[in-house]
Amino acid sequence: MATPPFPKKRDLLGEVRAHVAKRTSTDFGLSNKPTITRFGTVTVATDGVKIRDFSTTNTPNDGDLPRLVIDWAIERLLAARELFGPRPTGIDKYINAIQHSLRSQNWFGALFLALAMPDICGALQFPTDQVGTRYRRWFDQYLSSAYVPALFSAEDCYYLRCAALHQGMTEHPKAQNKQVVFITPPPGGQIVFHSNFIQSADGSFVLQLQIDVFCEQICDGVIRWKKDIANDSAIQDRIDELLSFQDPTQPFKSKA
Repeated sequence: MATPPFPKKRDLLGEVRAHVAKRTSTDFGLSNKPTITRFGTVTVATDGVKIRDFSTTNTPNDGDLPRLVIDWAIERLLAARELFGPRPTGIDKYINAIQHSLRSQNWFGALFLALAMPDICGALQFPTDQVGTRYRRWFDQYLSSAYVPALFSAEDCYYLRCAALHQGMTEHPKAQNKQVVFITPPPGGQIVFHSNFIQSADGSFVLQLQIDVFCEQICDGVIRWKKDIANDSAIQDRIDELLSFQDPTQPFKSKA
């Protein structure tokens, strides 16, 4: 018995190129990355953190540290500083939790909360709509511009959310991409590998995303959404009801 032929393959690479051609810039943020350096020193003072870098062609002096170590230390200093600053409120506490998880390399925490943000924002804005409907609507408005629709659409993101949050998986039978593969940030933070695909013979493909870039894109979308609904009193009232944690040293607050 003859094997049925594969369905007609989509020209996915052509669709990606067409989407990129529509962008005002093909700069994917690489030019904003700091110049690669290998060695340096860091000094913590009352007026901030000072860094002295050396180029990769110079020989380090005694006491100099690899720049990777310096960056690691600074991230943790900044995280510790947050403990003494004002606590974020409203929707900001979710953005802060995602960014803190990224800094501490809690990839699961960052990803799961990021995937839930269209749910949370959609429920706050459209509480009577079905979950999938409001999730896709939020993606189309605040995240779709970052992706080729044929590669990662609102439908795909919703299926990824369902698979990840409900089953701890990244593969969903209804998604156009067979599987989503997340990578952690490459060492040094100088290079971004994000939104790439490998197409298989049957026309499906594996999508590769970089975890920190994906989560930050969602955070950026939430920030834009927050500005759009800033003057909607009904949504603001619902934001005030969001989950929070009680400080045991403070008086208990209850609506009862």
